[in-house]
Formats: sequence, structure tokens, C-alpha cells
Amino acid sequence: MMKFDDQRLTLTALHKMWKSFEEPDCGGSIGSFYESLAHIPPDLLDAAVDYLILNAEDFPAIATILKTVNSDPNGPPRGEGWETLCDRIRAAKFSDGPEDLPDTVRAAIAACGGWNH
Repeated sequence: MMKFDDQRLTLTALHKMWKSFEEPDCGGSIGSFYESLAHIPPDLLDAAVDYLILNAEDFPAIATILKTVNSDPNGPPRGEGWETLCDRIRAAKFSDGPEDLPDTVRAAIAACGGWNH
């Protein structure tokens, strides 16, 4: 179950996107977008929304938002993030922890159960 603050932040990001395009012709409501995107950490969704507001010509589809979240235009390429994590585990044997890793990598670690899981 999502925490109230996460729900609020997710809806705020979606509302920002809705207001940023003149005629959102997306074939859905904010509620349908929320249901499809609620599993994404709000900070990653907000970064993707900001990127799309600046770079998309038309209102983005859910698939475009998911692709933007997964590609993280401001972070390392997808494979590189996994490589960084694997290198850290091999080198430090978990002793260094994830604190200085990029936010996207730490979010992936948390989604898998946490560093010590």
C-alpha cells in the first residue's frame, strides 16, 4: 500500500503534466494514469514528467512515461547502473553500502528488498 505522501507526490506530478500541455489528448484520465504509474517512486516520476514537459511535443502516453522513467535521461544508461551495483558488490562484499550510489540505483536496490536482503 502506498503511503499518503507518495500518493500526493505522484498525483502532483501527474497534475503538473496535465496542466503543461494545452490539450491533453491521451485517451485516459488522471486516475487511469495514476493506476498505471503508482508503482514508480514519486521522485523518479517527477523527474520523468519534468523531462517530458521540456522535450515532448504532445501529451505523452503511459508507455512513453514508463520508457522515460526507465531510461533516466539524467542518469547512467540502464545496463551501466546494474554494472555499477555488481562492481560494488564484488569489490566491497556489501560492506560499503549503497549510500553514494545514484538515486536510481538505490531505488532499484530498495525495490529488490534492500541492500541487506
